Amino acid sequence: MNTVRRVSYVFLCIVPFVSFVVVGVRALRVPGVYQAVGLAYFIAIAIAAWTLSAGAIRADVQGRRLLALAGTLLVTPFALVALLWVGLGGPWQATAAENQMRYLVLSRKP
Repeated sequence: MNTVRRVSYVFLCIVPFVSFVVVGVRALRVPGVYQAVGLAYFIAIAIAAWTLSAGAIRADVQGRRLLALAGTLLVTPFALVALLWVGLGGPWQATAAENQMRYLVLSRKP
């Protein structure tokens, strides 16, 4: 395993923990800053996932493709959180409009 793949692997292993920090930090809630941080974080996740899974996706063996799909499905929620909710903070830190948005997202019935 080369260095880039190793760094990508370690980064994807710590993404769930970093997501809690990045989403929970209220100081990022400055217009323009949190969008830029979220986009950079999302791109970093996408590049790391592609670095690790490109060989498996292109493989002829069905098992390797399914493994790449499972990894993609595992990482996708954290990538979406990175893209949408960076710097939101806890409910006690949010404004009334942000808490209303949370309520609408969480109470949405299919």
